[in-house]
This record gives sequence, structure tokens and C-alpha cells, in this order.
Amino acid sequence: MRDSARIANLKISYRHRLRRLLSDMKAARRASKSRKICRRILGTREFREARNLLFYMPLPGEASLRGLAAKSLKLGKKVYVPRVRLKTKDIEIRRIRRLASELRKGAYGILEPVPAKTSKAEARILDLLFIPGLGFDSRGGRLGRGGGYFDRFLKKVPARAIKMGVAFREQLLSRVPAGPHDVRMDLVITD
Repeated sequence: MRDSARIANLKISYRHRLRRLLSDMKAARRASKSRKICRRILGTREFREARNLLFYMPLPGEASLRGLAAKSLKLGKKVYVPRVRLKTKDIEIRRIRRLASELRKGAYGILEPVPAKTSKAEARILDLLFIPGLGFDSRGGRLGRGGGYFDRFLKKVPARAIKMGVAFREQLLSRVPAGPHDVRMDLVITD
């Protein structure tokens, strides 16, 4: 079996297992674990020093950083949220000033910035990016959902920007199978 086919098959297997794990987790447990992750991020040097932060809005089962995004706004940090562009299969980022009124369900049912209420920004301004994934490993390997949206976007991010993978402890793998297009995280934070 070719190496790329072996990697693809491993990813399919891991995705299936991790999706099931996340869907089986009770909402109260997920919320508690998400709050713990937010507290851990608040204590990092990377968070304290960052001024321009990219937050993802969670899919069902993912760790939620909404409370941290709200806290970031109160601290005077600039908060950005991705918006999926289905036609071009990429992500644009938009600045958010009010979480409650500037987001609505968009592609894949994910909360996204409302274009008329937010301003578009360039990836080059970002200092710290919170990146979701189905699985991560200790070397920064990331297993996404398979669409490649974040991997394509992360190639536009400056090298100085910190890419922080966010997940529950149960999502850590011994090794994430990776191909040449997969982008590694600088660090991974869990509960």
C-alpha cells in the first residue's frame, strides 16, 4: 500500500473513533472540560502577550472557547473568527467586537461572523490562533475533519504567530498520521 493511501486510511479510522468519542461525551462534562481549558489558556504567556487572536466557534462535541473570547474582548484584545467560503473552499477571518450580535449559523452549521456587521482581516496580523481538531499528538500533529480548510488557511499565517491546538485530553493520540499538506501546531492545550 502506498504511504499516502496508508495515511488516508489511518485518518479515516481515527476520525471515526474520535467522532464517536466526542458524541458520547455528556454536555455537562464537555462544558466543565471547556471551562478548564479556558482557564489553562488564560494562564499562558502566549495568551498574555497576544493582541490579535483567532477563535474558532465549536462544532457539536468540540471544546468551546466562547467564554475566553468574551474575556479577551473585555481585556481589549482583538478577536477574529473564521468564516468558511464554500465556493472557494477556504477561510476568511473577520474581526468581532460583540459575540452575541455579530455571529450567525453559517456553513456546516458553525457560528460565523455576519459580513455586514464585521470587518475582514488578513491572516498576517494574527499573533495567536486557537485551532480545533478531532485529534492531536504531543509533537503538534493535528487530525482535522478532512476538508483541509484550516490546513490551507494556516499556510497563510506568519511563522511568528502561535498555532495552539485545542482539545479534550481524550482526543490526544500517540501519533497523528500526517501528509505533506498537514500543518503542525506550535503547542496543544487540553483539560
